Amino acid sequence: MTFTEFKKLDNLSKELLCWSKGVVVATRQNDSFHFKLYQVFSFYIEIQYNLHFETLNSFSAFENTDQLEPYLAELNIDSLYY
Repeated sequence: MTFTEFKKLDNLSKELLCWSKGVVVATRQNDSFHFKLYQVFSFYIEIQYNLHFETLNSFSAFENTDQLEPYLAELNIDSLYY
């Protein structure tokens, strides 16, 4: 599936595809939200959960790797050195 095909899906189909075909790449958290980043095919999906209400707050997809920057600080690559 291409990114363009994915964007044409309804929200429920997008979520189901993310959870069934996606691979969790990274997570991060701040005081209000928990973010989970998935890779699906050749693009990324970020799901934002509201920690206070325990609900899905937003769902976004992107291809541009520049948008991975918030996750880079959380990556531990120590094992690559040994």
